[in-house]
Amino acid sequence: MNTTIERKITSEGFSYTISCDPTLEGTTNFTLSLLPIHITVVECDTNIYQMKEANWLLKLISWIPIPIWNRLMPFKYYLNGSLLGKSKTTLFRPAFFFPIGADVYEIRGHSKNYYSMMKNDVQVALIQRETYVYHERNTYQIKFKEDCCPKPILLLLCIFIDTKFYPNQGSIFTNRWDTDYVINDLYEDRVLWKP
Repeated sequence: MNTTIERKITSEGFSYTISCDPTLEGTTNFTLSLLPIHITVVECDTNIYQMKEANWLLKLISWIPIPIWNRLMPFKYYLNGSLLGKSKTTLFRPAFFFPIGADVYEIRGHSKNYYSMMKNDVQVALIQRETYVYHERNTYQIKFKEDCCPKPILLLLCIFIDTKFYPNQGSIFTNRWDTDYVINDLYEDRVLWKP
């Protein structure tokens, strides 16, 4: 299935909508790389998914301009206030792992703003971020297996990608081009994936 996620700026932060499910809405706060990231996804006003940076000490250390610190920041995620789990990373492996219940989701970045999402070592989604940002509006094009990837989790992890890999560092209300390149990507075949 194909869908899009659109990001818009609000007075409190950013809001996100997913085209295939109007009952889902996501938000995140302005951090300017100083405050902890707080992501919320609301499903039909009944289920509230949240993801928060879990370690204030690492947040303080991440202000030192060494890129590796930012990748080590763990996140805790919740469903209706109950802890679901905590993200995991490794020092030299550019991926984030999210154990949720019996499943483990993996997010990995690739060149040209592509991100692959794995569930239990099987690819379930391919996400591409639009390269042009206009007044902090942006769109993500997503291909995913609808039966394998719940839409609230898909939206939550897409917002995670947006806030973690493209942090807003004081560039509000500007137009810009953002493109990522991954040198020696060992998993570049994931970009060719189709559901």
